[in-house]
Parts: sequence; C-alpha cells; structure tokens
Amino acid sequence: MTALYLDSRFLFCRSVLMTDSEPVTRSDGRHGLEQVTLFNDHLKRLHAAGVPVDIGLGESLVGPKDRSLVTYLATIENDLLTRIHLNQRITDAIAESQHLSPRYRSAIEFWLQTDSVAAFEALVQPGRSQKILNRQVGTSLIQPLVLIILTFIAFIILCSFTVPQWASVYSQLWKQPTGLLGFLLQVRSTMPVWSVVLPIFFGAVAFLGYRRSAARNWSWLPGATRYHAAMRYADIADRLAILTEQRVALPEAMRMADPAFASEFETSPDKAPPLLHWAMTGDLDGEPLPKVLRFVARSYREAAEEFAGGLRNVFPALLAVLIGGSLVYGFGILLFLPMTELLHTISIPTRD
Repeated sequence: MTALYLDSRFLFCRSVLMTDSEPVTRSDGRHGLEQVTLFNDHLKRLHAAGVPVDIGLGESLVGPKDRSLVTYLATIENDLLTRIHLNQRITDAIAESQHLSPRYRSAIEFWLQTDSVAAFEALVQPGRSQKILNRQVGTSLIQPLVLIILTFIAFIILCSFTVPQWASVYSQLWKQPTGLLGFLLQVRSTMPVWSVVLPIFFGAVAFLGYRRSAARNWSWLPGATRYHAAMRYADIADRLAILTEQRVALPEAMRMADPAFASEFETSPDKAPPLLHWAMTGDLDGEPLPKVLRFVARSYREAAEEFAGGLRNVFPALLAVLIGGSLVYGFGILLFLPMTELLHTISIPTRD
C-alpha cells in the first residue's frame, strides 16, 4: 500500500509538471538551456509536492555552501548560462561543468536525449525507495514500542503499590528490606523524577531518530541491501529500454542511465547483476532489447517487493520476541524475586 501511495503521488506530480509545457526537443544553445531550466522547474515542483528528490548534492566538485535543492539548481543554471555565452554547445557545457553531480548530469542528458519523464524517475527513485523502506521499518517498530510503554506503566504500578506492601510486611516482621526490594525502594523514592524524565528522553531520541531516518539505508537489516540493489537495477533497466528504443548505442546508454553502473560493467562485466548481464550480452533469441530490458525491470521490482515483504513480516515478529521476551523476563524477576526473598527471611528461625 505504501508503494502504491508513493507511486500514485509521483504520477500525479508528473501530470502536473508536464501541464502547459511544450515537448522537449534535442537542441543546443539557448534553447537547450531553456530545456535545462524546464527540467529544473519540474524538479522544484516535485520537491514542493513532497516527492523525495535526490540529485546527488554531495557529489559535485564545486557548489554553493547552501546545499538546498533550489540554490543548487540556480547555481547549475548560472554556470551553464555563462558557458552558453562563451558559445559552448549545451551538451559540451553539461559535460564540462563541475557543478553537476554525476547523477544529475546523467539525468539531464537522458532528458535532452529522450524527452522522457523517466529522467525524473532516475532522481526520484532512490529517495522513494528509501522512504518506502523507512515506512516498513517504522511500522515494524510499533508493536515493540507498545510493549515497552505497557511495561513502563506496569513498572510504575509495581513501584507505587506492590513495593510499599512488601516493605510493610518487612516492617511488621521487624526486618530491614534488603536485596532487590531495597533497590526497588530507592527507585520508588526517585519515581517523581524518572517517571517524567525517561518518557521525555526516549521521546526525544525517537523523534531525532525519525528525523534522521531518511539518511539511513538500514543496510544492517536482512534483505535491505538486496532491496536497494533490486530497485536500482530495475530503474537502470527501465532507462536502458527507453534509450535503446531511441537507437542510442548500448555503451552510451549505460553511461546515461547510470554512470556508476557503466563504470562497474566496463571494469568487471561478469560481476554485473545476472539478468542485466544476460539482457546486454546474452542471446535474446530475436527478442527486441527494449522488450527484454522491461522484462528485466519488472523482475527486479518483484524481487524488491519480496525483500520488502520479508522485512514487513519477519522483522516485527523478531523484535516482538526479543524485546517482548526480555521485558517479560525482567518484569517477572522484579515481581517474584522480592517475594522469594521475603519467604526466605520468614523461614529463617529467630534466636532467643
């Protein structure tokens, strides 16, 4: 459901950003700069609509101190305008500008080459995949969080009612509470402090963790790395299908689709993902390459959904067992050990 929601929001924003815009044509000079400006305006609309846009702000060699999207895009346009005034072709200006991150450069080249909104997918997909995974992990944490809250409330009730009753029994027996009961009495004396401070502290930690969750890729979770890889390969296959339909040579299409992937493939093609490697180097038995690449993209997306489903189903159960079991075990010790100590104290015969 989360994936469908984000996909529908992106499709809505895509229909909005394409309204009243003329078809993009491959051109140079000022008209090419106009297409770059149009591309940037569409990115700003997507960003304003809440769609995560990742243009690789930290990957450019030169850039403004303010790394916000709007400032960064304005810097790009000013740099390209300066180069156009020096009679550079727009393609040469894009290739030589140090302000452009590799991710943004490949996306804008893709846009000028194909006129396809898949250029925006290249910049939206990483953030959207991360947001989906964040929601999956966040949903998985709800059940353990409820267990922790209920245990905290039960501990307050224990300190407020049960511990004083045990202490009263000790006083009637003319005994001094020791061991765990003595510790619980000290904890009870500071209850007005920790019963307020601890919820505020852990609430602040949870809030900061939520705010910073967009920067985490959860690679330590089982299946998270494979999820991100599958979504990336699906996106690459989609862009390669569009470029090969435009009769772009496969090496150039790989560079425009994903520069990092193109470099990896040139260095060690045998280490490329199996389906993509087969589509680009294997015997397709007469099937058109774009059709095969779209099949590959669907296959990788289905694999990503399986990985996400595993996180959605397995991770909550694992957390519930680990956290819930630990809390029940600890609370059981706090509840029954003082009673055991009391019975042991009573059973010791007194000396006359």
